[in-house]
Amino acid sequence: MRRRVSSSRNTAIGTNTNAIAKRAGYAPQTFYRHFLDKRAIFIAIYERWAQEEERALAGAVSPTDIAGALIAHHKRHRVFRRSLRMLTAEDDEVGCARARVRLAQIAAMRTRSEAFSSFDVVDQVATLLTIERICDAAADGELERLGVDEIEANALVVRMAIIYLT
Repeated sequence: MRRRVSSSRNTAIGTNTNAIAKRAGYAPQTFYRHFLDKRAIFIAIYERWAQEEERALAGAVSPTDIAGALIAHHKRHRVFRRSLRMLTAEDDEVGCARARVRLAQIAAMRTRSEAFSSFDVVDQVATLLTIERICDAAADGELERLGVDEIEANALVVRMAIIYLT
């Protein structure tokens, strides 16, 4: 059940749970045996999203591969990412879940990069947040509206990957 629900790309807190259950192939009554509420569904989807991103990064060898994997993943899930940003600000439980996932991402980045491991925690957090925000901005078309095309956006993330992750 969690796998089918967690693969949803565009689920947001405002979505009708009956629609989510049907999309996952379950009756609404069955659905709530697995999830306490919409927030629990959203957090499960976010955790799954982070696992998918980590798998995509595991196959990325070069900074170009890393940038491509990150931007593509954010683009595939841009509606979900918008909801995530909103809910992080509005819902403490979602914010705490996001912090846990981000700390796991930082730990993974430390194991991948000796250079990243040498940074203090503040710089590690700033690096993660900067890369994450640039990928979201590329996915949402914000960079393009600012005159930065897709190739330039990708090059920006490549430069960050070179500086911080290799």
